[in-house]
Formats: sequence, structure tokens, C-alpha cells
Amino acid sequence: MSIKGCQCFRNVEDKETIQCFQCQLAFHQDCVGINKSAFKFISSMSNIKWYCDECMKLLPDVKSLNKAVRDSNNELNTRIDKIDESNILLRSGLVAIKRLIQKNIDKAEKFDGTDLSTELCSLKNDLSKSFADAVRCEVKKRPFNSSFANTLLDLFNSEIVRIVDIVAYDPYLRDPNLPYLQFRSQLKTYLFAQ
Repeated sequence: MSIKGCQCFRNVEDKETIQCFQCQLAFHQDCVGINKSAFKFISSMSNIKWYCDECMKLLPDVKSLNKAVRDSNNELNTRIDKIDESNILLRSGLVAIKRLIQKNIDKAEKFDGTDLSTELCSLKNDLSKSFADAVRCEVKKRPFNSSFANTLLDLFNSEIVRIVDIVAYDPYLRDPNLPYLQFRSQLKTYLFAQ
């Protein structure tokens, strides 16, 4: 069959033709001066682009085009290197930020309201037990002295008031539905009634 683009008008099978990348016209491989081994090589490689003589005349100077492409590639590679450096700095900054966030989360978990509430209740119980035990021991050691007992009782009461103020002031420990003064008053009543 006759090939569109080729000037010889011979009938040749399509597998023996080469197509111009620019104009898309097909040519017999032997009409354009390509030997069989070069033709097989060009046909087997999809990234090789072949141009006919007419299209080569229309293309700008290939050397200057290659230089422009090379320069453009060099500029792009330089920009990519700068972006890579920026990414490395950004990643290290993000890692540092993640460490700080995790450190803050760990600290916040240590001061969780429920743990703090439980600890304060435990300390309150230990304080009242150990202070009462201390008073009992002191009373047993010494003969009864009412002024000494009153001093110890006043000291005990002032410590309880101080603890009540700490607990009542902390929004995590007190009942959020009660105002501060009402909660403080109820807590004092509860502790001193015991």
C-alpha cells in the first residue's frame, strides 16, 4: 500500500514504516535512509522521537533548544534542591513541635483533675488521721493541759480551713453547679461535723 508522506508510492507493510513525531506522516524506513538495525532500535524504544527532513528544517536550531532545556533543567534542579532543604528544616521543626506537644500532653495527664482530686482526698484523709494520731500521742505523753489541747485544736482547724479553701477554689475539684462560697461552706460543715 502507498504510504502517506513517503514520495516513492511503493507498497510496503506498515511494520516497515517510521512515523514523524512532528507531522505524524509515515515513511518507509529505507526511503528515509534508516538501516534495518537502526529501524529496529528506534521502533523498540518508545522514548526516541524521529523527525522527517521537512520537520527538521522547520524546527529551531536543536543545539540552542537543547541548551535552553538544559539551562531550564539546571534551574529546576536548583529550585528542587532548595525545596528539599526547606523540607528538611520543616520536618525537623515539626518533629521538635511534636516532641513539645507530647511533653505538654504528658504533663497535662499528670495534672488530670480526677487524679488530683483523688490525691487531695487521700491527703486530706491522711492529714486528719496522722494529725489526730499526733495529737493523741502528745496527749498521752503529757499530763492534760487545756491550753495545749486548744492550741492543737486551733492548729488542726486552721489546716482544715486551708485545705477547704484549696479544694473549693479549684474548679476541677468542686461541684461546678455550686457557687464557690456555698461549696466552701458545705465542705467546712462536712469536715467539722465529723
